[in-house]
Amino acid sequence: MDEFPDFLGGGGVFRTDVLDDFLRRYRACQEVCDPRHMFTTDADVMKARAVVSRLQPLRRPLSDEERANLTKAEWTLKGATHVTTGEIIPVPARMGSWPYIGGIPVAAIVLQSKFGGMNVTRLALLHWFNQSFVGAVTYYNGSATIDTEGGERMVALRSFLPSDVAGLVPKGSSADVEVAPAVVKMGESYLAACASAVGIIVGSIGLMRAFPAMSGLAPYMGFPAGSMANAANTYCIRRHELDTGIEVYDNKGEAVGTSKVAAQAAIVETGVTRSLLPAATFILAPGTVAFLKTVTPLASNMPLYVATQVGATIASFAIGLPLCMALFEEEGHLNASTLEPELQQALVEKLRGKPVDIDEARKLIEDGDIAASVTYKRGR
Repeated sequence: MDEFPDFLGGGGVFRTDVLDDFLRRYRACQEVCDPRHMFTTDADVMKARAVVSRLQPLRRPLSDEERANLTKAEWTLKGATHVTTGEIIPVPARMGSWPYIGGIPVAAIVLQSKFGGMNVTRLALLHWFNQSFVGAVTYYNGSATIDTEGGERMVALRSFLPSDVAGLVPKGSSADVEVAPAVVKMGESYLAACASAVGIIVGSIGLMRAFPAMSGLAPYMGFPAGSMANAANTYCIRRHELDTGIEVYDNKGEAVGTSKVAAQAAIVETGVTRSLLPAATFILAPGTVAFLKTVTPLASNMPLYVATQVGATIASFAIGLPLCMALFEEEGHLNASTLEPELQQALVEKLRGKPVDIDEARKLIEDGDIAASVTYKRGR
């Protein structure tokens, strides 16, 4: 297998839309989750961008060396930058980093549940820390909207982004004016995400105490609690997309407008992947350790047990993350009939090349005279 598999199509578009079987999608997502992306620097990203901008526009066939360089550059960008905006993702929030950094607090939750008793304060703090990390990953990898007016990208929360990204928002522009309210809104979303997650955890602990017979399931209780918490976290962190909508594109890849319907679909799909992810860390990992305990001296060696639990959690996380990501294509599809009326109108006008009113556009789509669909970037 090549060091950098050619899973990227022309123009740097992630080819999950043509990977028609789950295993191939899984392999593609594994590359996005490659731990080597933890070591990709800003300089590496700039170099990759230069290679892509130089080689992609060429109309002649690329040499083997050029094609290898382009594939490696696209691989670098897909793992270290945002899929829609191209912004550099902070190292801890990259998909390639998540299992190896985020797996540590998850392992601590499992160990605390098994050996520390159902201590509400400790478990709540550990889950708060874990959900804070989940929220950061969700925020930096969520869908984004590009402002078509003036070609500037709409980047909220300038203060939370790298300087090269923040510079894309001109001082005094409408986007810049909205930064302060955006910070407040993001803070509210973060608090809502953590409060809902910790509330679910505390409720789960209360259930365990009410039914002592379930105490043997303590190491696994993180799954239903973590699953619901992750879904709530995803909604809270990305709920602003329901207000602004996300970009949708026609069959030529050209932006049609922003759709709240697409935003809802993107959040639901991401929420499903997030809710299934704890199965790997809270079921597979403890189950693996429980099995190893029967065939190795783990029971009598606490340091070895802890190290094994941490290792099993990280390994299970690394397997489960691309597996969950591959459940949905990174480019979602919507039938035009489900879009907002103004987007139906814009889409029909693009296809017919002449103005139509909203009612006519809707009728053309409903009658099947215009067979159209749009795509949207789901985020990760």
